[in-house]
Formats: sequence, C-alpha cells, structure tokens
Amino acid sequence: MALGATRGDVTRMMLRSALTLVAAGLVVGAPVAFWGTRFAATAIEDLSGGGAPPIATAVVAMLAVAALAAFMPARRATRVEPVIALRSE
Repeated sequence: MALGATRGDVTRMMLRSALTLVAAGLVVGAPVAFWGTRFAATAIEDLSGGGAPPIATAVVAMLAVAALAAFMPARRATRVEPVIALRSE
C-alpha cells in the first residue's frame, strides 16, 4: 500500500483481495455442490435434487457475508494514519 492511497483505495484493495478468494472458492464449490445434490438425489429415492435455486442463494449469501467480513476490518484500517502504522512496525 502506498502512503498516498486514499481511504477508498485501501477499502477497495482489501475488499478485492477477500472477494477474489471467495470467488475462486465459489467457482470450484458451486459446480461440486450442484453435482453432489444430483448424485445424492439419484442415490436416495426420497430426496429431491433441489436444483440451482438453493445453490444460487448460497452463493449470494456467501458473497454478502464475505463482503461484510472484509469491509469491517477495511473500514478500521482506513482510520489509521499511515505514518503511525509504519512507526509501530
């Protein structure tokens, strides 16, 4: 992070970093979850497949929770003066 970064730059950097990791997990996890529900529905007769809506809901919920979890520390980090943070290291 540069000393000249604005509060918005710091927030964006931290959110982008966290959401990139979550997106990578969702790209791998969503198809596996979809396949797993299909497999479980064929293996267990009384189980319905559910389809894409529950998985899409879980994806949206994961993104929302991850954004909130990344935003709180990012907001706290923007309140620290860079010179003070560098001195403490």
